[in-house]
Order: sequence, then structure tokens, then C-alpha cells
Amino acid sequence: QKILISEQGLTQAALQRNPKSYGAWFHRKWVLQQFQPKISILQQELELTSQFLSLDERNFHCWNYRRFVVACLSGSWNGEWKVETTSSLSSSSPMSLMGPQLSSIAKTAATASTTLTSTTSSSSVVIPQELLQSELDFTTSKIKDNFSNFSAFHYRSQLLDHVWNETTVTSNDNESNNKRTEKILQEEFQIIEDAICTEPDDQTSWWYHAILLDKLVEQGSNQTTAVGDSSASSSLLTVLGPRLEEQAALFRELLEDSPGGGKWVRLGLLRVLQVLGGESSSTTTSEEQKSLLRELMETDRDRSQRYHELLQQL
Repeated sequence: QKILISEQGLTQAALQRNPKSYGAWFHRKWVLQQFQPKISILQQELELTSQFLSLDERNFHCWNYRRFVVACLSGSWNGEWKVETTSSLSSSSPMSLMGPQLSSIAKTAATASTTLTSTTSSSSVVIPQELLQSELDFTTSKIKDNFSNFSAFHYRSQLLDHVWNETTVTSNDNESNNKRTEKILQEEFQIIEDAICTEPDDQTSWWYHAILLDKLVEQGSNQTTAVGDSSASSSLLTVLGPRLEEQAALFRELLEDSPGGGKWVRLGLLRVLQVLGGESSSTTTSEEQKSLLRELMETDRDRSQRYHELLQQL
């Protein structure tokens, strides 16, 4: 116990001088792994990260350490976060549009006719529900303080995987799970829409928005596997369809306010139309996607050939 306190004091002093010291954070992590202290000490570690993040809300070293402490509180002393998930996605399923480069836009209608493949990853830690909710509340407060906090959004995206898993494990009622998933996504969409309206050109918001859309499509695919009915895969998308339509209308308004710019708004609108297009293929939706790609070819000339390639795929 004395050694633990001594090492914690040493690393805390080092971190006060340099809050982004790799060595200090890794040593503090190693000390916890060696001594595996009681819960009260781990809770003190969470409070310590809160203090450091109040000084620098985007200190990714501290965010990573907080993630490690949560894993320890969940019984995983190696800090691993894995969730048991079963994905039923075809090789031509939609890919994220918000990476370093624009990924390909696959037609969801064509996706529905391809063979689904199932992949399962093993679970090594289940975060207690109370702790999970507490961490979600913590990220909410940090995101509201600063919508550009990429680290907070990234951590929240990882927490959501555990939320999906907890929803599935605690109930076999597909209708109930569907309603809860819908509620979660509605709340997440509201957070990200507030962020986008505050700063439409902030890449952080669009990155998280793309993750939410991907999770929406993934949850719908998982429903297909769960109930063995292809109509179930579209139920969640159908329920949230009106919300996505509202998002599309919002993004169009943002484009009207900045017709000459809005690269990220166009990409976000393109992504929403892609998901909506899978539910009801229409000539109007397809033509709007083509128009957006042509505009991107003009406003983002460095990637004009990429947009041209995507245009050819529509």
C-alpha cells in the first residue's frame, strides 16, 4: 500500500509538470496493474482524470487512462475493451464517408440483395450499467463544454458499443430493444445536430455523425439476424426515417447559408441520402446525390477525381 501511494505521488507530480507525459501515464497504468487496488482507489483515479480534463479537455493521454481505469473497474486489469457483437454486413455494405479520404458510396438497394456474412467478436469486459451511464454523462458534459472535443466524441463512440450490447443482453424482446435503440439514437442525433449548427465546418461533428449513421445501419442488420426476417432490418431505419429527413432538410438550409463552401455539410447530406436511399430508392434522391458530388468536385478540387469516381457509381 505504501509503495502504491508513493508511486502515485511520483507520477502525479510528474503529470502536474507535464500532463502529456507518455512515461508518467504508462507508469501509473503499470502500477495499477501490479497492485490491483480496491474500488475506492480506482474511483479516486477517475476523479484525478476529471481534474486533469478540466484543465485540458482534449488531453488524449488522460482520456486513454480514464478508459483504462473504467476497464479495471469492470474487472479487466489489462485495460481491454471488447464487446460481443454479431454483425451481418455484406461485402458491399455502405462504408464511412468521413475518414481521411471519402470512402465509396455503395447503393444500399444493391446491398440488400447480396449474401450477408456474420462475424462475432468475443467479449472480455462488461461495464456495470451505473458506471456506463456515469461515463456517458461525463462525455455529455465535456461535449457541451466544447463541441470540438474529438477525444470526448471518440470515447463516447466506444461507450455506445457497450450500450448496444447491454440492450441486447438484458432483453430478448426485439420490439423493446428496438425502441430503446431508437431512443438512444434520437438523443445522439440531437447532440450532434446541436454541434453541427454551432460550427458546420468542424470535422469532429461530422465524424461522429458518420459513426451514428453506420451504427444505425449496423443495428438494422443485426435485427435481421436476430429475428430471421428481412423486413426487420429496415424497421429501425423506417422508424428513424423521418428524423433523417429532418436532418437532410437542416443540412440543405445550412448549404443555403454558405453556398460557396460547406464541404462537410455536403458530405454529411450525401451520407444521409445514402442511408435514406436504401429505404426507398427514388430518382429524386439519386439526382440530389449526383448534384452534391458535382458541387464537391468544384469546391474540393484536391479530391475531384475521387468524387468523379463516386459519381460514376450512382
